[in-house]
Parts: sequence; structure tokens; C-alpha cells
Amino acid sequence: MKKFFLLFIGLLILLSACNDTEDARVEENQSKDTKEIIVEDAEPEETKDDLSITEVQQIIDKHKEDNEAIRSQLQEKHSQEWYQQDWTFDRDDTGEEFQAAVSTVRESLSEIMTDNFLDEWAEIYTRAYFCQCDWNLTLYESISGRLEIVDQSEDQIQAKFMSLEKEGMAEQGGIMNVWTFQLDGDTWKLNEKEAVSPEDEALHLTVDDIKEAFKGKFIEETEYEGNKYLVFLNGNDFYEVWNVIDGSANYELSNKYNEVKEETEEDDAMNDDHIENNEEEFPEFTDEMVPFGGDWDRINNDEGDQGFILSRPPYMEIAIRTEEDNYLITGSFEVISENSARFYDDESGCELEMILKEDETMEVNEWTECSSLLSTPEGIYEYIVRRDI
Repeated sequence: MKKFFLLFIGLLILLSACNDTEDARVEENQSKDTKEIIVEDAEPEETKDDLSITEVQQIIDKHKEDNEAIRSQLQEKHSQEWYQQDWTFDRDDTGEEFQAAVSTVRESLSEIMTDNFLDEWAEIYTRAYFCQCDWNLTLYESISGRLEIVDQSEDQIQAKFMSLEKEGMAEQGGIMNVWTFQLDGDTWKLNEKEAVSPEDEALHLTVDDIKEAFKGKFIEETEYEGNKYLVFLNGNDFYEVWNVIDGSANYELSNKYNEVKEETEEDDAMNDDHIENNEEEFPEFTDEMVPFGGDWDRINNDEGDQGFILSRPPYMEIAIRTEEDNYLITGSFEVISENSARFYDDESGCELEMILKEDETMEVNEWTECSSLLSTPEGIYEYIVRRDI
């Protein structure tokens, strides 16, 4: 009887141990199932895709459009007051009137520019665009090609692009722009910009670069006075020559191409499209033209209009900047006497008489009425820079 009792007690202990083991196994399985359920139900973290080149270009284009619209609004509202001022860089403008203008410009541009950017540029924009200044701010900011994303994060983009400028007869050349945008809410605001000159970073222009920027027909690559150039024929059947390193135009070399009379024997596009020399259409350079060359600024501007002359003999460009619009006429000139010359623009029919004075000024008069222009180019101009002709 005692043995049976001990055997019964042992069976109870064994059954209890088995139950504990089974409960532990069930509990462990339930824990695994719970973990699996948690893993399955957890939503993956959202990752923000990087912006594409197209999207970055849209951001830059929108910034430029908004910038132009804001400046136009400021000019329309304050031009009568501000255009009477002379806030040039050679003056230390600390007066209340100037500081109030800078504050107004800064507040308006803060919609598309950061405080960091405006700390440097608010004053520059005020002097450049909203006063009666004797200089003109030229910014190379067109996207001519080579747009690339240098760096980007969720709230910052840094883009680089090449800008080539061709404004009339001025030798503008090109640069590389590096712009950094900062995301503020839903707006990409310009935070920094740097213009890298060809002296610091050579452009090394290709045929595709010129085609993308200016179109035209590629003729050949040539070397002239130790520099390499790309020769193109534009839509007006006029040869243009671009420096490979800095993107500047060589008008002396382009004139040589345009003045060639003989047709080559090679069966290529240059032979078919070649322009025979025409003295009236392509006037020759003469030493008598040198005193008329250079950059000239009108000193007796009328009612806020500003006049500029960019002279690269035998060609000349007359630029007029008004409160309503900016426009220019481009043509050629010929020397009539030792101190006088005649300018003519075929497109507008504007004909001007230019008379050199002893005090290095030039008087400009309308020979024929320039009726197509919004403002007369007449006035007294003084030369600012004497360019190498």
C-alpha cells in the first residue's frame, strides 16, 4: 500500500512538470506570433525621393519669374520716388531714405530669398534697379546648358549651370553659376549664389554647348592668335566665332569670315551658305573709327531714362533703359570727318549723327527720326571704358 501511494505521488509530479513545459511552449509560441504580427502590421518609413534635373530647373525658372515680378511691382510703386536718387556704390549711403528703401526691397524679396542671401544682396538690388544710377548691373543667370545637381537633401538643393550671354555687340562671354536653395515651408528660397568666372574655371565649350545656347550651324573649329574658337553660322547667315575657354565673341575674326569673297572648292555646307562680301552690309574697320570705340554713358538722362553706347567698330549698339522697358538698336557706323560719324540701323531705320568733343564726350543727334523707339537716344555721352579695338 505504501509503494502504491509513492507511485501515485510520482505520477502527479510528472504530470505537473509536463503541463508546465507545455504552458511555457504555448506562451513562447504566442510571443513569437505577437512579434510577427507587430512586424507585419508596422508601416514602412516614407523616404523622400531626390529631385530630378527637370524639377530643379523648374525651381530655378520659377525663382527668376517671381524675382522679375516682385521687382516690377517695386518699380511701379516706388519709381517716382526712388529713381530721383543716386545710390551708387562709390557713396556711403547711411541716410534714413536709403535704409528705408533697402528695408522695403528686402521685405518684398524675402518671399523668395533667405535672410542669409538678403544680408548681401538687398542693398545691391536697391542700388542696381531702383535708383538713377550711372551704371548697369549685368548678371549672367540664364541656363544655357550643363545643369547639374551638385548636392541635395530634404531641405536644401545646390545646382550648377553654365550661362552664356550674347547681348548685341558686347563681348559678354560666360560663367558657371552655383545656386543653393533652402526649403522654407513649401517654398524653395535662394540662399546662396556664386558666379565662377572662366579665369577660375575654364568653360571648354563644345559644339553642343553653343547649339543649346544660341542654335546656329556649326562650321569648324579654328585657332587664332593662340586661342581656339568655334565658328557658327547663325539664322541670319552671319558668322559668329566663340572662344572655347571663356565663351567670348571675337568680332575681328568673325568679320574675316564674313568678308571672304572667294567660294571654296570643297563640297560642304560652308560653300553653300557662304555670304559674299558686301561693303554696305559688312563695313570694313578703319583706324579713323578708333576714337568712337569703347563704352559710353549718357550724362544728361531725361526723366529717368538711361542711355548707353557699346561701340566695337565698325559696329555700335545703342541701349536705352526706361521706367517702362529696356531696348536697344544695333547697327554700323562710318566716319564722315575727323570728329563726326554716322550710325544707321537697317531694322528700325534709325540714323544718328555722332560728334566727338574735346573733353572726351560725344554728342548724339537724330539724323532721321527714330520713331520706332520709346525714348530718343539723343544726348551727351562720356566714355567710361576705352576697349581694345
